[in-house]
Amino acid sequence: RAGAPVGPTASVEWGTNDTTAIQAATTAAAGSNLVIPQGYTFLVSPGLTMAAGTVISGSGTLYVAGGSAPYYSVISSVACSHCRISGITFNSNIANNPVSSSSELTNAAGRHEVAITAGDDIEVSGIRILNSSAFQDIFFNYAVGTSIEPTNIRVLNNVLENIGDDPNHIIHDASAIFVTAQGAQIEGNLVQAAAIASPGGTTAFELHCGHCSLSHNHSLNMMNAGNITGVDTVEDDEVVVDSNIVDGALSGFAIWSASWGGSADRKSTRLNSSHLVNLV
Repeated sequence: RAGAPVGPTASVEWGTNDTTAIQAATTAAAGSNLVIPQGYTFLVSPGLTMAAGTVISGSGTLYVAGGSAPYYSVISSVACSHCRISGITFNSNIANNPVSSSSELTNAAGRHEVAITAGDDIEVSGIRILNSSAFQDIFFNYAVGTSIEPTNIRVLNNVLENIGDDPNHIIHDASAIFVTAQGAQIEGNLVQAAAIASPGGTTAFELHCGHCSLSHNHSLNMMNAGNITGVDTVEDDEVVVDSNIVDGALSGFAIWSASWGGSADRKSTRLNSSHLVNLV
């Protein structure tokens, strides 16, 4: 639909690349709320950024322009305290952004839909990600060149569908929801691969965190439900994995040992009452 209002200053037209207008609206909304309206689809190139305190909400779609790959992320922030992203859909348009080789995908060119590398009190909730074959889709990690992790993260009730394959069927490592943080709640998410054993449908959840909970999530047709890791001394304290559903996987949850990556001894990890069904 043409002429959709985006924030206080921008209007965009479908059929053109709307990146400049969306970025202008996001910048204007710093510290306030930008609504992506229901029923509107905006053609964007990757590389959008958001500032601390920004809320992006609504139920419209950001549709990645063909020929955009390789790229880092659709939207990212290096300072995102009190940020929120909720409700919107990301269509990564993998049919027109095929993966060229497994070596193309790295943290620096991960095809993330959302990438946040610093901040406190951050929430990604109720978003939908379609047609992606990313290294990580929702990505929280250290700020570049530092050892400072994001803190107090919430990844809630998101749906990732038809992920992990591309027209070239490139096999590659992937962790759809990847969280390095101190204090994280990952709850109520559905991660669904394009098919059982999709070439890039590797891992649904990967946690490098302390004081984290992974609960009431659903991994569907992903090769592995999750990696619960410890590669730094602060990343393995008080992790709870509880009441998740794993369906159509090769394996459930892997707990990476302290010997991997020089981590200190794991302090406390609890796996409670998750359900593994239809393992392949």
